[in-house]
Amino acid sequence: MKHGIVSGMFCGTNITLEQISKPQARKLFNENKEIYVSPCNMRVFNSWGTLSSVIKNSDVTDFDTFCNSYEYYNCNNNEVGKYASFFKQIK
Repeated sequence: MKHGIVSGMFCGTNITLEQISKPQARKLFNENKEIYVSPCNMRVFNSWGTLSSVIKNSDVTDFDTFCNSYEYYNCNNNEVGKYASFFKQIK
């Protein structure tokens, strides 16, 4: 984990995020809490909009399926990274 705590604009709102581990993200997801995900080598708040938020709902019901799909489409080379980083909002 290399991001720690980061702040920036997401969807027009200034937020502060703390990086969490995948098991912590799975726990929050299963508790129906919002988590944020980004490719591991990308800056969290950048002009390319790599940060995404996800919450358990009728479209996304399984954490592992979501992670596998996200990493297949978004974490597919050495430049952006090979895995996802997870975050929770603290402010």
